[in-house]
Amino acid sequence: MPIQPASLMFRIAYAAFARGTHHKLAMDALNRLGGADRQGWQRLFLAHAEAYATGAKLPDDKFKDFKNHVLHPRDNYWGGAVEASRQWYGTLVEHLKAQRWTEAVSAAGVLSHYLSDPLHPFHTAQSEAENCIHRACEWSINRSYDALYADGTATHPDYIRRLARDPNWLARLVCESADISNAQYEKLIAHYDITRGVSDPPSGLDVVARRLCGELLVTAAATIAAVLDHAFEEAGVKPPVVSLTVATLLAAIKIPQSQLLKRFENTADRKQVQAIYDELRATGTVVKQLPEENLTIRNLYAAEVVAARPKIDIAKAFPLPVEATAYVLPVAKVEPKIEAPPRKLNTAELAGPDVVTPVTQPANANLTSVGAKPAGKLLLPPADRVTSAPRTYLTRDADVVDAPSIGPKMADRLFEHGVK
Repeated sequence: MPIQPASLMFRIAYAAFARGTHHKLAMDALNRLGGADRQGWQRLFLAHAEAYATGAKLPDDKFKDFKNHVLHPRDNYWGGAVEASRQWYGTLVEHLKAQRWTEAVSAAGVLSHYLSDPLHPFHTAQSEAENCIHRACEWSINRSYDALYADGTATHPDYIRRLARDPNWLARLVCESADISNAQYEKLIAHYDITRGVSDPPSGLDVVARRLCGELLVTAAATIAAVLDHAFEEAGVKPPVVSLTVATLLAAIKIPQSQLLKRFENTADRKQVQAIYDELRATGTVVKQLPEENLTIRNLYAAEVVAARPKIDIAKAFPLPVEATAYVLPVAKVEPKIEAPPRKLNTAELAGPDVVTPVTQPANANLTSVGAKPAGKLLLPPADRVTSAPRTYLTRDADVVDAPSIGPKMADRLFEHGVK
């Protein structure tokens, strides 16, 4: 159903009570209600607009049940968003049946929070990169909400969230929401610039980030509207007849206070984001300035998901191919030296070069000078004792220092170049 023009009371209530993203999503969902009684339900919710908007922030401001704000499809849908949505949907229907109108509107506000959080990509996975920019990105979305929602509506003017015809329709809806936004998780991280966002929140979102955020905001408002329509139908009641005259005057009186609160909240948000940015620049990560919600989720995720992951047996994960099982690396083998028996030395070798060796000459030969010394002889080992250097065998996991001619110093230099 196309969006209807907002009434005067809607605009006044919006200005008086819709300061943050969750407030605005809950209010914008009212313009997407369907059914024959849509105007009657809109009037009821506008008559109790303050209770509706307050309920939309109770999970953050009062309950602080942060695990119920997330749902991680990649981790078997870890998180509590499905259970919390079921709980508050049941509470809403119960109040509607009993015609406790104020309580019903407040419960609808709470329900809107748990339905919309899984449509924020940063509530569907966990990483250090996301933790560092999570709070800043939410601030940028908050400060850009009106323009983002207008762009998303212009692109998808007739978008309606369809519900499954299944007894478990609500769980399917919430998980489908997480699937939709989780597909944009890495993209939003890549297209958010905290350096820009810390000084000018809207500029932290580039064109890609603005487009995907606008589409997700429209999807969130349509999701809330579809679930409210289903609750009205299941409760089987008609909206009461209400007058908006007094409610309009009271809401108008609160507009200046709301604007002042919005400025205070913006100042507090700016201070918090600046502290996060300062730590990120100084250390490369965010630990000390991590907001309570992000810190809680990080710790719970580490304890309940990361710690529970089974250890991988490398041998089972990467078994040897069949043809490789028979192959065994050669073992280094040194051939034993064969010692030759000592040979007998002749008289000259025994005497050495400095000993006069008598020489027998034939009778008719000239005699050599008795004092002459023969040339010295070089003693060499016998041929059968000369052996080649033993072969060296290395296994695949041997260190480079084990290779021939590689000493510790050379090995250190090779290590620096990745040769290990």
